[in-house]
Amino acid sequence: PSLSPSTIPSAAPTTARFDDVIGVVSALSGTDVFQDQSSPQYEAAEWIANIDELRLPIDSPRLLQRYILAVFYFAMGGDGWSQCSRLDASCVDDPGRAAWLAGTTNECTWFSVRCDDDDVVNQLFFAVTFGNNLVGELPVEVSGLTNLNTIFLADNKIRGTIPAFLGDLSMLSTIILQENIFSGTIPPLLARASLLGTIYVGANSLTGQIPTEFGQLPLTDFRVERNSLSGNIPSSFRNISLVTAEIHVNNFSGTLPDALFGSASLASFLLHDNAFTGPIPTTIGSMESLSELEMQNNPLVGQLPEELFLATALTDLDVSFCNLNGTLSESFVNLTSLRNLDLSNNQFSGTIPRAFNNLTRLNTLLLHGNPLSGTISQEVCDEKGTRFFDLQNLTAPPTVSCTCCDLQL
Repeated sequence: PSLSPSTIPSAAPTTARFDDVIGVVSALSGTDVFQDQSSPQYEAAEWIANIDELRLPIDSPRLLQRYILAVFYFAMGGDGWSQCSRLDASCVDDPGRAAWLAGTTNECTWFSVRCDDDDVVNQLFFAVTFGNNLVGELPVEVSGLTNLNTIFLADNKIRGTIPAFLGDLSMLSTIILQENIFSGTIPPLLARASLLGTIYVGANSLTGQIPTEFGQLPLTDFRVERNSLSGNIPSSFRNISLVTAEIHVNNFSGTLPDALFGSASLASFLLHDNAFTGPIPTTIGSMESLSELEMQNNPLVGQLPEELFLATALTDLDVSFCNLNGTLSESFVNLTSLRNLDLSNNQFSGTIPRAFNNLTRLNTLLLHGNPLSGTISQEVCDEKGTRFFDLQNLTAPPTVSCTCCDLQL
């Protein structure tokens, strides 16, 4: 825990060294910000000039780096951080665990700062459960950390728009900003960071559409869930080899995105709770890596295509509340890796397929809310149990005969 703010070192009056520091950092920050003594830039320059016990020479190549991190600290409300503020006596002088702005410590040892072998910062990695109470807007000075490859600032209270200047970081491969309070649109200029393979910006307050330019990136992991994004997935996404796509709980609309259905690399695809329409594309049969598909709560039409049963790596399939119809195919026999199957609250009709007898890894089978008939077989009932590989959750409509269902409605 941090100590009382009354123990913060008081700044010395402006000095010649302060003016020298401004001369070095103004190329990045400009000069106007130093007219405001409460600005993060002024506080950082004052700390570098008059408080920092390390007192790097003005011509040290690390002085600018140390200044940038100090600006980040003040811009993110550092004195209120949950861990390793400059007042946190519990942080120790070990790599990655030293308090920020404390003593003569190398900035590469500060909590969540990572550097290469030359002591050049290459990661801001605040991988802290429940965040570290970072509060404020990301300062443009971060763009001066030109070797950054990872920015991990999840689960904090960072506000404003996602800054376009992050696209100027040519080494950047990972942006993890979920669970903050970012607003506005996702800047297309992020695509200038041409090495970006991971973008997590879920659980913010983002609006607008996904930039078409992202289809030029080597993305493998793309997560924008729980925002207010709209439109559809750009057709340019068919050019990339995503492994994970989480776009659920947004306002996406139109037909299910052809740019992703049919992807041979996509393993986890979560698109539930949107406004997608139309049938499930038959190109799903080409999704040989697909293990998790959650489409529930979209106003779809049509039946489960036979091509679905070519996606034999599926372990989790949820199409509940999708307005689907037709009979349940005996081709379910091909999906022997299924662990969780939710077909509830649709318009499926006909009898229960015997193919379910072969799905011996099922943990969950939900069939309620459909005008089905027939019988849940004794073979399925024999799989019921409480162990990990047992069938633990089984439902069916009252029109189906079932002696082992947990619920019939």
